[in-house]
Amino acid sequence: MKKISSILLLSLSVLLPLSCDNDNNGNSDITAQLGVSIGQTEEVIEVIKRQSKTFDIAVVSNPGPAEALIVTIGANAELVDAYNAENGTSYEMLPASAYEIPSDPFLIPRYNKKSTLSSFSLKGVGCEPNQIYLLPLVVDKVEGDAAYEKPEEKILYILFRMLPPEQEGDGSVDDPYIIDKAEGLAKMGNMLLADETVYIKLAADFNLDGVNWESIDGAGKKIALDGDGHKISNLSAALFSTLEGSVENLVIDSPSVTDVTATAGILANTVADGSSVKNITVTNASLNNETGIAGGLIGTLKGGSVEKVSVAGTIVGSSQVGGIIGRVESGSLTDCEFAGDINSASYYSGNLVGLAVTGDFIRCHTSGTQDNKKSNYARAGGLIGQLEGGSVTKCYSSASLTGLGHFMGGLIGCINGDVNVYTSYATGSVSAPTSGNKAGIGGLIGRIEKGTVEVDDCYSTGAIKADRWSGGFIGNMNDGTTVTVKNGYTTSDISGITRVKGIFTGNTYTSTVTVTGFVAWKVTDDPFYGTGTTVLSTAGNYHGADGTVSFQATALGWSTDVWDLSGTEPKLK
Repeated sequence: MKKISSILLLSLSVLLPLSCDNDNNGNSDITAQLGVSIGQTEEVIEVIKRQSKTFDIAVVSNPGPAEALIVTIGANAELVDAYNAENGTSYEMLPASAYEIPSDPFLIPRYNKKSTLSSFSLKGVGCEPNQIYLLPLVVDKVEGDAAYEKPEEKILYILFRMLPPEQEGDGSVDDPYIIDKAEGLAKMGNMLLADETVYIKLAADFNLDGVNWESIDGAGKKIALDGDGHKISNLSAALFSTLEGSVENLVIDSPSVTDVTATAGILANTVADGSSVKNITVTNASLNNETGIAGGLIGTLKGGSVEKVSVAGTIVGSSQVGGIIGRVESGSLTDCEFAGDINSASYYSGNLVGLAVTGDFIRCHTSGTQDNKKSNYARAGGLIGQLEGGSVTKCYSSASLTGLGHFMGGLIGCINGDVNVYTSYATGSVSAPTSGNKAGIGGLIGRIEKGTVEVDDCYSTGAIKADRWSGGFIGNMNDGTTVTVKNGYTTSDISGITRVKGIFTGNTYTSTVTVTGFVAWKVTDDPFYGTGTTVLSTAGNYHGADGTVSFQATALGWSTDVWDLSGTEPKLK
């Protein structure tokens, strides 16, 4: 048996692509010399605890077999004692939990010196830190008619050592990695595993001023990151390109991100379905995505929950722009707030969310401004640009909106599906051009495109400016929609509308609308609703209300458990 230096690894020459040994052609007396090879040159393979390394593994033959062989690889623990005796060592056999040998057989084609490839992994599970272990890999089972041998010198002996982690902790739920240095933060992606959640906790603030941050790709690798109240300052790119898992208790201060990607955010460009984000504060934010989706926290939320988030800053994008999230495919936002400015050059912009395919929004609110430069069908809202399914409960917006196109609302720009809006309000102004056929502007909702929609205990007060087909509460409703409004009111002043307007709504088309207990403060001689072939119940609805708004809300039966009615206008508790 040879010494370690000569038998640890086979020559790298065996890793050359499959090729025929022409000298073997026609020679049936060839005896193939079979062994095992992996693609690395380390004398001792080292893996950090809870991490893993993967190598290409193959069966090699020199010379190649006269006929194709099917070969299986195995680990032979009986060789450990003989190896130690020959080399004066005392290595233990590597625990079976620390390696994964392919169970499928390998094919060595006729006259070839190398088999098909597979993957071989080392991960250190069950090993003691810094102890060197031995793993003998042998050709185990051979099938085929060609002559072969398995010489001792072609046994592959692997020396393996598991290293303690670079950071304090081991990444488990009970002993998370502790990161207190910027180098550790930059290596956070290297700690992630493909098949389990890695727990990480910050123990310091980090200032990344002047650092060209490379976003962490967590796709398929779950992380549970606890910021523990610490701050990351001056990010130049999203903390994560893809986040899968959870992030909580983190402050991100003064991020300045300019991107040209399909979707961009400050915490993450994309958050995978099933993830959660909680207790995150983003201050003095600047995000500009010139080519796609932009969100002050997350570009695209595939699914999951976002809770107790606050974002302040300026968000600029060319498609689906939101103060918190650009695009929500599914999920929920609870107790989230945005304060700042939104600038959009395309469809779907909201001071909370640009486009929500389906989602539930609870106790969220926004303030600041929004400017949507899309000249047609902008779908811009003080809270949500377009909502296609789900619910809005106990939310409000005081954001002021200006735009060049259709479908803008103080709370929701456009509803395009089955949606419930409960105990919510908008107080910001909504302004569109007063010429050029710009329509669908509403104090609460700009346009109801399709679906069954219920709006209960909601109000709007912001001034409305538009060209036509707009209203103080809802701008207009498309054919075939079913809309029910209960116990709401509007004090929104509507101006600039030269054709089809209404204190409640501009145009109902052929939708079915039921309105009960609705109060509209009559500022001019505007009608309750404009035109449309509709079923419109007017029981209990009237103009020219007396007393304060809170007085009327009390008369409508709004609950003091939900509303503070002590002032002139109701506020959510």
